Amino acid sequence: MLPLLVAAWLAELAGLAAAAVSDVRRRIVPNAVVLLLAVNGILLRLIQQSNWRSVICSLAAAGCVLVVLGQLARRGMTGGGDAKLIAAVTLAVPLPQVVSVLLAIMLAGGLLSCLYMAARCRARPGDTSIEGVCRGGLRWMTRVECRRTACEVPMPYALAVFLGSVGFGVSEMIR
Repeated sequence: MLPLLVAAWLAELAGLAAAAVSDVRRRIVPNAVVLLLAVNGILLRLIQQSNWRSVICSLAAAGCVLVVLGQLARRGMTGGGDAKLIAAVTLAVPLPQVVSVLLAIMLAGGLLSCLYMAARCRARPGDTSIEGVCRGGLRWMTRVECRRTACEVPMPYALAVFLGSVGFGVSEMIR
């Protein structure tokens, strides 16, 4: 049972990483990744608690999260892909920990927002060319993201979901 649990958690991390990379590169969270994370979350609930009652409770909580975040997405306050991704992530944790994982994601989002605001201040006025791609690792990424923030391209919140989920997982392992 333990190898299956470890494999499921590694799949969860891989899915979250794929969503984050896609969001940073293209500002899109693929529906296929969200669906795989949701199915994996249900699998995790069954492995860890081995009853359908916990799965149903997790589905209800994820549904509530999706409805609330969906309304925010409808009003343009968040991305629709991000709303679906966060709801899928809540399926991976037991019901009593849903609020904790949401708080971890919000904290990571706040910190990432601070970095993006600093990047916006660093971007030169009038330098709005997103296409000016240079080589050079993280410096390249920083330059491209600075240009994107200067153009007011939305922040890739799937990155915050990934970082918040990893932070939550690490804090749970420490306990």
